[in-house]
Amino acid sequence: SGVNIPVLEEASLQVEGDEGDVEKQQRQVMEELRERLSAAEAAAVAKSEKALRDAEKYTAQAAQMQAKFSQQQNTIQDLRAKLAQAEEDRREKHGELQRLEQQLLEELADLKAKGV
Repeated sequence: SGVNIPVLEEASLQVEGDEGDVEKQQRQVMEELRERLSAAEAAAVAKSEKALRDAEKYTAQAAQMQAKFSQQQNTIQDLRAKLAQAEEDRREKHGELQRLEQQLLEELADLKAKGV
């Protein structure tokens, strides 16, 4: 049987053409994958940067809140000290009034005893 050379050559060219198409498709797929990977990496970097900025912002807010809390604690301590001092002053004045009242009663009793 005779081999038809032009048919073989055409088949060979067709196979080479198909291989070229496959390689071209593979390159396109690889390029698409690279682009997707690049976009995903860029998105991940952007998210990481945003998360870092947010963390810094929240850390600063937490520090401000802690400073305010400490300031309020100091104010509360100062007010408690003033209250304690006011109560002490009130007790002293009450004691002083009781002593004066007792002294006046004793003087009144003395005056009565003397018949004034």
